[in-house]
Amino acid sequence: MIKVANVISLFFALLCLFVFFVSRSFPSGFNGNLGPGFFPLVLSIIGFFLSILQIVVSFKSEETSVDEVKLISRENSRVWFSLLFTALYFGFLHVVGFLIASVFYLLAMLFFLGNRNKKVLILVPILVPIFLYFVFTTLLLVQLPSGLIF
Repeated sequence: MIKVANVISLFFALLCLFVFFVSRSFPSGFNGNLGPGFFPLVLSIIGFFLSILQIVVSFKSEETSVDEVKLISRENSRVWFSLLFTALYFGFLHVVGFLIASVFYLLAMLFFLGNRNKKVLILVPILVPIFLYFVFTTLLLVQLPSGLIF
């Protein structure tokens, strides 16, 4: 019997391999700085080894789980809507740019996940993208998508 954890771990191991090879094509840093591919490279290596470790541990364990997994269910609706919002975010990212897309994405996700605090709904979607934009463009020297509009 194939365990769900093994399938998920195998998926993440393959995803990490993909990220590893894609991040190797990123330009290298200059003047002794780390390039934009360094962090994805490190995360993909760590993720790959953790996924393989999960598969090995799962095969060694004698515990068998007979949990039925339903992809389409009421319990999973929040996951599917979150994936939909994330796909829309990536779709609009290159159209409206990182800052605008991130503000609307964070606002939608916070509201969807049940946060009704007005201060949080106003401050977090504005301050987090500005902070991340500053970190990536100024400190890490990585250009974020500017989009066609902004």
